[in-house]
Amino acid sequence: MSEDNITEEELLENTMTEQPRPEAEAEGAEGELPEVYDAYQVEPIKKEELYEHALDLLRDDRERDDLKAAEINELYKKHFGENPTEEDYAADLSDKRQEAVVTDYINDYLERVKTKSTCLNQQRINKAFENIFSLLHFKIVITPNADEYRYDAIFEKSAKLNPLLLKSYKVLKLNRQVCHIYSEKMDVTELSKLVNKMEDLDSKIKTPGIKVVNNELLAQFYYNVSEVYESSANRKGSLSGLNTEHSLAIEYKKRALEKTKRNITMVANIQNVWKDYHDYDHEKITEACKRIIYNRHTSDRDKYRAHKLWADTKLGLQVIDGFVGKEKRIDEVVEHYEAALVYATNDEDIRSILESEAKAQKNVYPDDYIATRCKIANMLEGRERIQECNEIADFVSNKKLKIDILQTCIDEFHELPVIEIEDRLLYDSIDKKMRSLLPDRSRKKIKELNEMKSKYGTQNNQSRSLLFPIMSSKGHDYFSK
Repeated sequence: MSEDNITEEELLENTMTEQPRPEAEAEGAEGELPEVYDAYQVEPIKKEELYEHALDLLRDDRERDDLKAAEINELYKKHFGENPTEEDYAADLSDKRQEAVVTDYINDYLERVKTKSTCLNQQRINKAFENIFSLLHFKIVITPNADEYRYDAIFEKSAKLNPLLLKSYKVLKLNRQVCHIYSEKMDVTELSKLVNKMEDLDSKIKTPGIKVVNNELLAQFYYNVSEVYESSANRKGSLSGLNTEHSLAIEYKKRALEKTKRNITMVANIQNVWKDYHDYDHEKITEACKRIIYNRHTSDRDKYRAHKLWADTKLGLQVIDGFVGKEKRIDEVVEHYEAALVYATNDEDIRSILESEAKAQKNVYPDDYIATRCKIANMLEGRERIQECNEIADFVSNKKLKIDILQTCIDEFHELPVIEIEDRLLYDSIDKKMRSLLPDRSRKKIKELNEMKSKYGTQNNQSRSLLFPIMSSKGHDYFSK
């Protein structure tokens, strides 16, 4: 029987009857942590031991993980000065600067673990539990049928002297319970209790500047709770229960929105759902975008997304705001599309922004609309450029500009490696527009158009003589008899 098929009761029974575990397994291969199975194997870990274990992890991270190494180097610059030496990195914990580095490292480590656990993916949560045990210098493997109470007891006994570790572990436990409700292992009515417990975790922390649950973590927690309510509502047969849980889902999404100043993906997801509700407030979305844009930790990519979402949100409003009001709103939209362009890193994103900007400008600023569409056309080549310029020409009222744009279309036909029938039909349309704009005396231009049409138009390789079959529908020709 595989371990995955063993029930928790069977697993507990097997443990009770197997050979007694050693008090603590010795470390095996170099770098391998001792594996523990029961709380009686461990003793409360003292601060000195915790810091020694954390320093070992820090040094291991610095050697093996380039991203973490960069973060660790910043910690050493913070506490040892701008150019830390190898002697600084090798300092022991009697050096107060090294102790300060390790303190920050432990806090950062716990933040990563708590963030990893704040999800609705059981495997990811299990990995977070394994990671937090590593900080205590223990190895624990959490299987789908693992006895949660046993490894909770191991950790809580080991960390009983450190309130921050214990409260951080409670974050993981609460996230695990939310995930259990999501997978229908627990009743959804327990959710409100879990929310209260998560919100109360910082109530007795006395360490200055330390938060067990920061706003970003709480925002994601609220969002996860909303997803659990939404999932539960979708399984309900009762209309009243369904409506109540849909309402709760939206309320927790709004709580998440008010907390975050980093998670633009979450903001976009909330906007996508909330916009269909009667109490939708687009300003809450743009306020969240603003917090993200002005957050110094926000990446350029997320600033791009935030400016784009801000502009999309304002552009998508179904409002009657009069011409002056609409002009002001479109100015704001264009301002944020232009800001998004600053952070766009590839042609696909640039084109997407320009297309959205053109859509905003079309009915309010027609000249700006044409200019933006011309920017798009200049990014294109071949058939795409011909089609874009042809559409722009249809919108332009200035005769000279229209001729210039149609000339660009015709010039681009020279760049096509193969002329398909669709290209010939499109050329005929462009040629017709061009001829209608030329003065009657433009003989040279007309001659050039005739030459081009013979090469790119539908008359190419086709006989222009009128042929009519002299026979009946059944194929009989009685006059030739």
